[in-house]
Amino acid sequence: MSETTPAVSALISDPAFQEKLERVLASYPKPETALLPALHLCQEALHHVPAEYQDFIAGKTGLAPSHVYGVVSFYEMFTEKQLGKYVIEVCKTLPCMLRGSEALLEHLERKLGVKAGQTTTDKRFTLMTVECLACCDGGPSMRVNHALYKDVSPSKADEILAGLE
Repeated sequence: MSETTPAVSALISDPAFQEKLERVLASYPKPETALLPALHLCQEALHHVPAEYQDFIAGKTGLAPSHVYGVVSFYEMFTEKQLGKYVIEVCKTLPCMLRGSEALLEHLERKLGVKAGQTTTDKRFTLMTVECLACCDGGPSMRVNHALYKDVSPSKADEILAGLE
């Protein structure tokens, strides 16, 4: 069993979070079938799914902690590594590369002061590359959290980042 960090303690003791989690658990016929949505709640709130939350949700669903870990480590949408508030994904497939995604990535690395796969020290941004954002006709493409942007130039990327809170 992992020691609970203040962030996880605050999350699982928050009445609004408890209500969301209970609503998720109640909407599935068996608690274990609610695992993915329960993990999404944590990923959304903390920008990662730490071991402490995995232990907590294992207890809530009756699953072994090793099973929960297996799910977290299997699905790419979950991470144990804390991500920034804004996850910037730059497509690196050939169609986007031919339209300038390498230059876009280099610009973002310089602007943010991190390499792809890293998070800024203030935990505001995580910069990543992805294999495909499924908009080859609009490259280079970039996604910030769930928002997709097409035909992104370095100056357009600057505008997008400036528009974030």
